[in-house]
Amino acid sequence: MNYRWYGYDVDRLPEIYEAIAPWTLHTHMKDGRNSRAEYKGAALGDGEIPLDIAVEALLDSGYDGAFCAEYEGQESGDIGYKKCLAWLQENV
Repeated sequence: MNYRWYGYDVDRLPEIYEAIAPWTLHTHMKDGRNSRAEYKGAALGDGEIPLDIAVEALLDSGYDGAFCAEYEGQESGDIGYKKCLAWLQENV
């Protein structure tokens, strides 16, 4: 999400994920929509970020670290983090 927040188009994210995956030592997964002033956080899988491609790039590069969730959505943290955990359990 941070690359999208910074202003990169969603279409560019897969190539960014593939480029940085071999150098990744830690990650926190975050989802949402839009960038900067228009940014709206979401639970993992509820935004526009291709998180499945990020996970695939990391695993293909040999990443064996933690997949942490960072939630910045509008629902309460209990609901948002439960959704994030469910997404992680299903996709990692």
